[in-house]
Amino acid sequence: MKVVVKVTVENKKYTVAVESDQNMGTVKMNKEDGIYEEGSNVTVTAKANKGYEFVNWTDENGREVSTSNPYTFEATTNTTLKANFKKVEVTPAKPSSQDILDDLLAGNKVQSVVSKGQTQFVLPEVPEGYSITITKVSPEGIISLDGKVTTPKKDTDVIVTITVTDAEGKTASHDFTIKVIGLNEVDKETPKDPETGKDTPKDPTQDKKPAKTGDATSIASWISMMTVAGAMLLKRKKRS
Repeated sequence: MKVVVKVTVENKKYTVAVESDQNMGTVKMNKEDGIYEEGSNVTVTAKANKGYEFVNWTDENGREVSTSNPYTFEATTNTTLKANFKKVEVTPAKPSSQDILDDLLAGNKVQSVVSKGQTQFVLPEVPEGYSITITKVSPEGIISLDGKVTTPKKDTDVIVTITVTDAEGKTASHDFTIKVIGLNEVDKETPKDPETGKDTPKDPTQDKKPAKTGDATSIASWISMMTVAGAMLLKRKKRS
């Protein structure tokens, strides 16, 4: 008689655990209970919170196991894995050339009046990596593109186009009205003849100075007084 004995050998089972700093991110496995038969695939997944990013998986001793995410491996022993995260370093965006120009406008940083005798129109400073230039003026001849000032005869409004350029060559421009104070000297014009419209000849007698009469008048008065006095003396003698 032949006896057949069936022996059922159960596969070994292992426990896999995962952990993380909950403030930085979360973790999960493809089996919620974490119990896996020997040789079966284990998949662990890490999800970083906002402002953080995944770095790697480490074992109980802190040794790096993998940098893959998700990470899949065979269950061969009881295992505890830790997902590690780090804070994302955010590089602040550089302001655009338009942002720099808007700041100049908001802060009234562009000179609006050029004083009489001022020889240079001074542009405001801009951050490192940017440039500021004069690209157009109207009317020409008062403020040049390099900022030199030629004082006009009269107060004049000059439209100055100022351009800001960033490191990538992107530009932003704005027209500024600059008041340039002039010499404001009064011109002495020759009067015109109302009939002919021509210059009226200068009267030569206008420059003649009146004769000095002080001394002559005094002498004449003295002579007159002496004459009157003499006549009165003669009358008295005749009466006597």
